[in-house]
Amino acid sequence: MADTTGVSGTSGSTSSSSSTSSSVSKSIDVNAFLKLLTAEMKYQDPLDPMSNTESMAQLAQFSALQQESALNTTMTSYVTKQEDTNTSLLSGIATSQATNMIGKDIEASVDGSTVTGKVSGFTVTSDEGVVLTCGDKQVPLVDVYSVKEHTTA
Repeated sequence: MADTTGVSGTSGSTSSSSSTSSSVSKSIDVNAFLKLLTAEMKYQDPLDPMSNTESMAQLAQFSALQQESALNTTMTSYVTKQEDTNTSLLSGIATSQATNMIGKDIEASVDGSTVTGKVSGFTVTSDEGVVLTCGDKQVPLVDVYSVKEHTTA
């Protein structure tokens, strides 16, 4: 048998190396798979070469690996875009809610105390989201639990 120094996952037996390639292909990238396949063909036993069926099976595994990698990239891109869309939608909804609260009386629980007052405006921050202005108080929209028409007393 030829020297296989520096080539992991190969052996002189084609049935063993085929199953090794199958289990290894799930945890290696395309370049490593090609190196493994090349080394396997280079060091195969010339008196008992790999059959065409085994070669085609390994090429099919390679093709499946490429398709899986492309699908993974596509899905990652899709999830990122979907997260961005969801964030934009939620931000738009919160901004719309805050706009509808201007001029209305609210009640909110901020840091354990109740805040009441008429909403005069709002700001959007990166850390707290929409923050309503009630007099001299800043109230995060998520802390509001009651909204009523403003009444003058």
